[in-house]
Amino acid sequence: MKGEFSHESTHESVLSKERKESSVFLTHKEMYQLSGDPELTQRDLERYEDSNNELIDVLPKVITGIFENEDPFVGLSVADLIPETPKKDQKALREQLLTLVEKGLNKEDGISSCRRAIELIDRVPEKEQESLKRKAASIIKEWMSDEDPFVRINGLKLIPKLLETDRTPLIQQGLMDENLTIRLSAVEFISLAAQEQQDEMKQKSVSIIEEGLKDDDRYFFESALRLIVQAPMQDQERLREEVTSRIRKVLENTDGLFDQKEYTIQLIPQAAKKDQESLRHIVTGFVQRGMDEISINGIKRAMMLIPEAGKKDQERLKNQAKMKIQQWIDKTPYSICRHGFALIPLLPKEDQEPFFNQAVFLIKQELNDEDFFVRLEAVEDFNLIPQPYQERLKAQVLSILEEGFAHKENFIQRQTFDLIPQVPQKDRESFRRFFPLRLKKIAVQTPLYNHYPESFFHKAFRKTGSGTTLLDKVPGSQQETLKNRVIIRHIDALPYFFWKKVYEDAEFWKEKGFDYVPVEPIVKASYNEKTKKFDVATRVLVGPSVRMWKRETSLYTEFIDGQVQKIQYLLEELGVEHGHIHEGNFIVYFDRDEQGEPLLDKPPRVYVIDFDMAVSSGK
Repeated sequence: MKGEFSHESTHESVLSKERKESSVFLTHKEMYQLSGDPELTQRDLERYEDSNNELIDVLPKVITGIFENEDPFVGLSVADLIPETPKKDQKALREQLLTLVEKGLNKEDGISSCRRAIELIDRVPEKEQESLKRKAASIIKEWMSDEDPFVRINGLKLIPKLLETDRTPLIQQGLMDENLTIRLSAVEFISLAAQEQQDEMKQKSVSIIEEGLKDDDRYFFESALRLIVQAPMQDQERLREEVTSRIRKVLENTDGLFDQKEYTIQLIPQAAKKDQESLRHIVTGFVQRGMDEISINGIKRAMMLIPEAGKKDQERLKNQAKMKIQQWIDKTPYSICRHGFALIPLLPKEDQEPFFNQAVFLIKQELNDEDFFVRLEAVEDFNLIPQPYQERLKAQVLSILEEGFAHKENFIQRQTFDLIPQVPQKDRESFRRFFPLRLKKIAVQTPLYNHYPESFFHKAFRKTGSGTTLLDKVPGSQQETLKNRVIIRHIDALPYFFWKKVYEDAEFWKEKGFDYVPVEPIVKASYNEKTKKFDVATRVLVGPSVRMWKRETSLYTEFIDGQVQKIQYLLEELGVEHGHIHEGNFIVYFDRDEQGEPLLDKPPRVYVIDFDMAVSSGK
């Protein structure tokens, strides 16, 4: 069974973009294609879109049911789906939402529902909004007088939802609050106050920003630093002098942590302009002391800061760095001198060649050593030198790796396989025949069917969170099976549309450097009248979870960890919080050859799955 995909959805909304022509899907088809699967077709797109169009038609009924029967907060949350519905139904849904918002503003269901109701006032019929905003203003005023600063700050954050005439006194109240967090937050909202009041407020903000800049707490300092540009022009340079004092204090503290100094150095461009060069001169001394350290990491971090040192000092520091690298390369034994190789890329490119030539000479010596472990250690350093230099050593490196793959000792084989990422991708194909069967089996392993060795038509999967149905035998067919091909997830409406949103935005993922959409593939979806859930057919990604893979091998784990972090960050950038992100919900998927065998000589794809708890990230 093939997948069905759409780059865009059929309705304008906050969750998805306008649908484009089907040719756009074909343009991005490769982003959805799974290696080893049949090629995707126009029919796949149509099936996916048809099922989602049917969902759009039934969505008003689904939302109404949730409004009437669900927890009030859930009902208010599902309001995000109203723009997904057909335009002809939106007016009636906004009228229904009005009832929930009015109830929320009566504070019958707690502060969370009340806050959500205020956030949604702009979604109710326009003629009702002004009176609701007036009521919201009185609620926020009450919250901003609460003894709990958490309640006050949450009230303050809702000020943009109010009428301008109601915002102004509340912002003024925030500027006078005893809590510095609240006062700094109020400064951010000054531009929302009545125009005739803003100059007075900005003048009042100067002392608040100054207090934040002087506070030892990094949170307050950073908040105040961002707000300097909102202060009156005549006061900004004086405030930046406070930044100068903060930077100077940290850099001149000989007992301070390196990380703190490193962070502070990056703030120099925000100090008063007249002080910046003198601060950089302090950095010069800091770099100087760092390069005198015994630790290679201390030297490396100091060298990285040379561009931040005084302009007149940088040439001298570069020369000192070259001397330091030479000292390390001249050390013996090789296990010590090799650490100097990592310093070479920190030099200007025009100064690197003589040091890389020395590195090649030393690595080559180790590659010829009688001790196999010494040779393996030298292979670890292969990717520390640029590609043109690697060509001189490549033949030896490949030979040593093949020797390790075929070694009789399993622990040596494993150590050798861990070195595969050291070799450029184009040179790894020759390794395919060496990958052990154990690793290949892990690469095509999925825990979905572990508890069901016998054939079945459909089974409920044992897991926490959303329901999942496994499929196997096709009714009426003795041979055909959906096992390892399709499962059905049973999830609520709102998580589904967030899942759909991140799945359809192929252009976004491409812009971020992916050549595939790293999201569990949706085949089609339908509404289940009996369970009131969305039944989502999704293609099985036949591969282990990241957790399982890392338990069995360290091959590509650094790359995999990087992809997991990147995907998690990018989901939030798209405005979606997964809900239960962990290594069990990321799948490792290797490309397949024509026989369906996993190609372990190249890094795998990483996919995020199981969106049953997806919510808005607030972005």
